[in-house]
Amino acid sequence: MIDDESFSSGFEQSGTKDIKTIFLQYIRYWYLFIIGLAISLSAAYLHMRYYAVPKYVVYSTMLIKDDKTNADALSDLSPLKSTRNIDNEIQILWSKRLMTRVVSELGLSTAYFVKGKVRDQEIYGSGLPIKILINSIDYSKLHGGLAVVPKPGNAFELDDYTGHVTTHHFGEQIQKPYGSFTIFNTTANIVPNGKINIQFQNINQVADYYNHAITIAPINKQASVLSITLKDPIPEKAKDIINKLMDVYNIEAIEDKNIMATNTLKFLDDRLEKLTAGLSGVEKNVETFKSANGLTDITTQASNYTAQASSYNNQLSEWAIQIDVLESIENYLRKNAGNYSTVPSTLGIKDETLLGLIEKFNELQLERERLLRTAEPSNPLVQNVDE
Repeated sequence: MIDDESFSSGFEQSGTKDIKTIFLQYIRYWYLFIIGLAISLSAAYLHMRYYAVPKYVVYSTMLIKDDKTNADALSDLSPLKSTRNIDNEIQILWSKRLMTRVVSELGLSTAYFVKGKVRDQEIYGSGLPIKILINSIDYSKLHGGLAVVPKPGNAFELDDYTGHVTTHHFGEQIQKPYGSFTIFNTTANIVPNGKINIQFQNINQVADYYNHAITIAPINKQASVLSITLKDPIPEKAKDIINKLMDVYNIEAIEDKNIMATNTLKFLDDRLEKLTAGLSGVEKNVETFKSANGLTDITTQASNYTAQASSYNNQLSEWAIQIDVLESIENYLRKNAGNYSTVPSTLGIKDETLLGLIEKFNELQLERERLLRTAEPSNPLVQNVDE
């Protein structure tokens, strides 16, 4: 019969002996472990020092203001709320349309690089020694971009990687088979013989990259303040992109309001033109009446009759104007049916219900335009607005 305690003790002694044996076998090669650790640490340092690209986090906040609307029963007519929806505004800020405009205005489709110790480093903004102004260019013929080597005396060598190196002066318009452009030096202390690579990128691809790189989210569920964050190796570029995105967003919001103002002015111009024609006809009739009846002072002769009938005439005139305006609005809507255009709302109409309807109609038109920037016409939200 085997004693359990003896078996357990023997197993523990055997296990301890095996571990000790293995340890003694490997400890003889201790120097290899130290060499391996040193190589690993050196490789990690070299990677972090020369190959890893550090990225900086740049963030800003943006307040989304709600549109002020009249609080009345007309608000029930809209399938959407009249105030701005924070999620819709986030999607608009994330839209490719806005980011493409940002990339275009900042010129981010053109990148500049200088040679580093291990890899080329991108330069941007205040660090740019040169800038290129493009008149017209065929990017498909410039797969390698351009290389500029500054020379003394405001000159530089241009290499387009086609086997031809030419010499030009800064500020000179350059004509090539692939396009026309001008290169300027932006600093007086430009380094001679320092090679600067100019690379051209597709503007849509650049816009897609930054649309995925940027983060937009509300700071909390109750606030209408957005946090906009972007990681980029060049903090100055990230800052410019965020600021330009907010500028473009505000500009497009103003452009939306200008659409309504433009339509209002156009409508009022048409009305003034008709009223001017009508007044001219009335004045001509008065002049004809005076000539035919030999009246020299029709105002004095008819003063008594005018005083008695003035209140009735004023009411009739106001009603006639209201009817005329209503007919003009009806004709305007019939003429522009299906065109999704706004209706002028500053017409001096006294009917509050009609004014509210016009205002709600215009809000839905603008809301539809904003939704179409990030959605297709078949989207349920757009179809609800159409209905």
